[in-house]
Amino acid sequence: MNKREVDEFLKPLKNRPDINPREEFKQELRNELFEKKTGMNKRPFVHWIPNLVAAALLVMGIYIGTDLIISDNTQDEVTPAQHLDPSQSVMIPDITEGEAREVVGTAFAHYSVIVNGGDPETGEVFQHDGMEYRFLGEDFSTEEEVMSYLQEKYTVRAAVMIYNEIPFIVLKEKLAQPNKYVSGNLLWADGEVLQLREEGEKTRLVTYKVPVEKSDQYQTFEVTLQYENGWKLDEQLPFTHGDNMEGTPQTKDGASEKEFTLTDEEQEIYEKFLLDFNEEHLRSLDPISIAKLYIYADAENNQEAVYELYTDKEGHVQWTKEEHIQMFETRERSAEEILDAYNGLPDGEFLEDEDGESGYIKFYNANGMMGFQMIKDEDGIWNVSYMPIQ
Repeated sequence: MNKREVDEFLKPLKNRPDINPREEFKQELRNELFEKKTGMNKRPFVHWIPNLVAAALLVMGIYIGTDLIISDNTQDEVTPAQHLDPSQSVMIPDITEGEAREVVGTAFAHYSVIVNGGDPETGEVFQHDGMEYRFLGEDFSTEEEVMSYLQEKYTVRAAVMIYNEIPFIVLKEKLAQPNKYVSGNLLWADGEVLQLREEGEKTRLVTYKVPVEKSDQYQTFEVTLQYENGWKLDEQLPFTHGDNMEGTPQTKDGASEKEFTLTDEEQEIYEKFLLDFNEEHLRSLDPISIAKLYIYADAENNQEAVYELYTDKEGHVQWTKEEHIQMFETRERSAEEILDAYNGLPDGEFLEDEDGESGYIKFYNANGMMGFQMIKDEDGIWNVSYMPIQ
């Protein structure tokens, strides 16, 4: 109680003219009233607890009431995150032609690594069910490791297709595959994007021009890129023997040509050669072009020209021209059958032996990898070996 309250309490006494209260009485009364007001003469701690609890409940009530009011006012309001589709929340970056080219080139490299053993140093070679197998390199000993590597550049769908295409076996809890080297002459890493088209937010179609190694040709393919944690290739890329996609063989000027349609230079030389069978006409041609003349003459059943394209190098001749013509007098093979047998040779790769005097054209047809033998004659001109495919 403050002094003003005490004075108000004593006011009736002050108004009595005949009584003047003693100062001691006023002080005693003030003390007594103060003690009753505050409870200081009681157990102070016991009385303080209920007050604290009441205060706490009051604060909690204010907080809960405020929260209910706010909640009630905003119950119809939903934040954008509550309506956001997670698949739509990812901003899909566009892809440039240069980036598309890199995806295709590196995807081919990943495929080549897996199909050829996984590492430069492949694992142990062994026999299994009459076939020679090899374990993959140490980084690719399980399906999970192979799939993870493929999915760096391929969609899950394409990676599964590739994995299922390769004849893996599991032995000693490790992956193994047939022990053979798979290659091709399409230079995917050196390709060019001719067109990049959008087919939806997550899909791009790429018209891709691929050079053919050691030739003036290229092939064009249409491949699909899909956005799946980054832009990935959504299909397999073929080797020359793996034709799982349609490709169009073309010359550098962009004109499409059939497998054994001779180039203008080859056609001109072929016609000159038929007039006199002078091998000097062939000197400017590489081994693959000379092999094409041989196949073209065989398809036309011009067996004299076929024989003249054989090597005449000493030690390599196996029969005479007369014997050759006689052997083929009753041949029943059609031109289409002959060309089919050599399908892929124009896109093949010539591998010269160390001596520089012989070599073979490696190519692929429906039967797999083939070799077409060539011999360099004494005059330095390449000719066809007798029985070139053995």
